[in-house]
Order: sequence, then structure tokens, then C-alpha cells
Amino acid sequence: MFLHNIIIYHAYLPSFVKNLLQIETKIPYLKLLNVDYLWINPIYESGGKDCGYDIKDYLTIDNKFGSLDDFKQLIMILKNNKIKLLMDLVINHTSDQHEWFTKSQNCIDPYTNYYIWRDKKDLNNDFNSEFEESAWTYCNIRKQYYYHYFYKEQPDLNLKNILVVNEIKNIIKFWISLGIAGFRMDAISCLIPNEQTGQQLNTNETFDLLEHLRGWASSELKNKILFLGETEFSDINYAKRFYKSIDLVMNYRLAYLNELNNIKYVNELTKWYGISIASSKNPLFYFYNHDRKRQRYGENNIYIAKLMATLLLIQHGAKIIYYGQEINMKEGQNHNIDKIGRDGCRTPMQWSAEYANIPHWIPINNDYKENNVLIQNEDDDSILNWYRYLSKFQKDITEINDISTYNDLLILKIKKKLESYKILLNFNNNTVQYIDNINIIKRSYINCEKLNIINPYEVIICRQ
Repeated sequence: MFLHNIIIYHAYLPSFVKNLLQIETKIPYLKLLNVDYLWINPIYESGGKDCGYDIKDYLTIDNKFGSLDDFKQLIMILKNNKIKLLMDLVINHTSDQHEWFTKSQNCIDPYTNYYIWRDKKDLNNDFNSEFEESAWTYCNIRKQYYYHYFYKEQPDLNLKNILVVNEIKNIIKFWISLGIAGFRMDAISCLIPNEQTGQQLNTNETFDLLEHLRGWASSELKNKILFLGETEFSDINYAKRFYKSIDLVMNYRLAYLNELNNIKYVNELTKWYGISIASSKNPLFYFYNHDRKRQRYGENNIYIAKLMATLLLIQHGAKIIYYGQEINMKEGQNHNIDKIGRDGCRTPMQWSAEYANIPHWIPINNDYKENNVLIQNEDDDSILNWYRYLSKFQKDITEINDISTYNDLLILKIKKKLESYKILLNFNNNTVQYIDNINIIKRSYINCEKLNIINPYEVIICRQ
């Protein structure tokens, strides 16, 4: 599976377009960003608690997005445009409104042990919940407690139960049969907790399950499936274990550095390439998603925005662009739709000033008139056109020869087919004088004639 230099565009659907079929109107836009895969957040019928991640039925489309027939039509349209579709696979938990949970709380076979039920005396009170005060909630119907790593409305599935695992396999087969390319696997670090040790993340049982699913997919589906995993780890060596069963690992550490520090990025990138190469897999790079605040690096400064775009895209691996990142959308306001405050990174895509007149599920950012796709299309110096340039430039990168620092610079030496390039990224608000001879082909500052002067936060692309 060729995954080097692919662009994955992550669209939070209710903010990107109104429904599935409207995606067709955005294909020319995606093509200009050289998108290979489109990843859409959950579009299944849900309980409405966690913006689609509390699923009521894995085999239906939420009618606000369209129908199953609409989905099939979309797959055909994307295929004709050589764009593959990734869906979210949420197997850590379901909605508490799912039929499985309703039957499990009533002890109806075979669903009795589809979830993790415990008597009070058997609770592991060292377990934590990401979103709630306790990881255990009492069910009056069953007279037992159930475990949930996230909201109490999202009970964790008992993935030690082979019946549940078989249900997951059926879900995978269903969507693959309709023509999708694979899945972004949600929250896979916390699939199976270990109640004896108190470990909730990255347990041996979790890795065993993932390897089982990969073996099954290789046999049953002839491996015609991409598994991209949302992972969480402080020890980067966990990535080696994930790479045994999934194709692309989301580097939690790299995405969460949250500071402009060229030395830290060189160290982290070097480790990440080393882990990927040792695992014979492709590295994956991303900075933003539907859970993380926008403009964390100070991208209200357009040159910092171009700097971070370059750091993301001029790598030899797969890259994820989160919708709106390419026009440098700012963090929006919190409207208390999401309980833990993630509304701001999910505001509607700013297509044009007129687009704001359409009713949205959440208010659009108040700068939509000054910052939108229509305006940036016409500006050669816009962040959108910088993304378009880089997304095309990176397509034929064949090798990263070196990643180093020089004063406040981060220097990438890359090879594109038979040509070598040097990318200079200034991580500081100071001007840097660079003494080597440089043959500039592109810089993020326009109309700058000073060849050996690198401006604050400037990016310079040179041919060697």
C-alpha cells in the first residue's frame, strides 16, 4: 500500500457541507489541494451527545446527512475523481441508546456481556474517565455499574467478548463492501482496560485485539483496507506495537508539542522517522483535528501559518489537513454544544461571505467576511495558495536526507526524484543571516530580495 506523500483531508461534515451529496461540489477544491483521501467524522445515527461519536446504529446514515443511496452515489463520484473515502470506526464504545446496550442492561442474551458490568465490590476505583468524575455509572435496571472511559452516555464495549469482536468485523465488512478505502480508528489506545493492574491505555490486550483484526482483514478482506489509528502515548516506543497491526499511526507526541521550538521538532521528527523506518511503515504527520484548538502556534501571524504548513507538508509520509487549516481559520467561540469545550475548532468552513447567511448547526466565526476561501483564491500570497503549492511540491519527495538546526532555523534536506532541495524554516521572530549559497525557488515572504537574510518566521525553499 503506497502511503508516502498522500494528503488526507479531514472534514468535520456538518461544518464542511450540509450533507453527503454536497461533497461533490467541493471536489474541485479538494483536487487543488492534491487530496488523496477524504476522512469524514461519524455520519452514523447517533445519540447526539458527542457530535457523532456516540453511535446508535453502525449500519445506518444519520438522515440529516442523507441516505445510504446518497452514500453509495458519493463513493462512485469520489472514485471517478480518484479520491478515496475513510470513515470513522468507533469501537471503544457505543451510545447508551444503542440496541445492544438496551438489551445488555436487561440481561437479554446474547447481549448480556456486550459491555463491562461490575458489582460495586468489584469496581476498580483507580480507573479515570476523560469526561466524567467517575469511570463507573450505576444502572438502575441491571443493578450494576458499567464502565465508560468517556461520557457516561458512551458505555465501553467488552472487547474481550468474541461476540462483540464479530459484530465489529461485520461492521467493517459492511462498509468496505460499499467501496470505502478504510477507517480512521477512534481512540484505539483505550480499547481494553486491565482491571488487575489498573492500566487503561495501551494494554497488552488492546494490542492483541488490533493484531487479531489485522490478521482477519488480511485473510478475509485480502488486506484491501487502510487502518489509520488515533493513538495516545507518551512513550514513542508504543508506536512500534501499533505499527504491527495498523498502517498509519497518529503521532500524539508530535501533534501536541504546542510551541515553536526548532530543536524539539528536530528531535521528535528524527525519532518518528526512526520508529517508522524500523517498523517498515509510513510516518503520518498532523497538527490539528476536531479535538484540538486552532492556531495554537500563533498562526494569526500568516508567516507562522506558512511555517507550520511547511513543517507539516514537506515530510516524506502521509499528512492530514484538517478542514479550514488551509485558510488559517481561527479558533471559534464556545457555545456549550460540546460539554468539554471543543466547539471552537468545529465552526463552519468559511467558504465565502454569502455562505454565512445559510443556517448552521453552530455559529460561524465572526471574521468570515475578511477570511474565506473566495478571497484567498484571488490572493497569490494567501495561506490557501501556499498550501496548494506545497501539496503539489511534496508529491514526489523520495527521501528526507537530513533534519538539523542552525541557530533558530530548522533545516530539511530532501530529495525529489533526482533533484535535491534544502528547506529553511525560521522558528524565531528575529532575522537570521545564512552564510551558505542558496538557490531560492520559493519563499513565504514575497518581494524579498535579500538572498542571505531569512526574515522572522520565513520559509525558504532552495534547490541544491
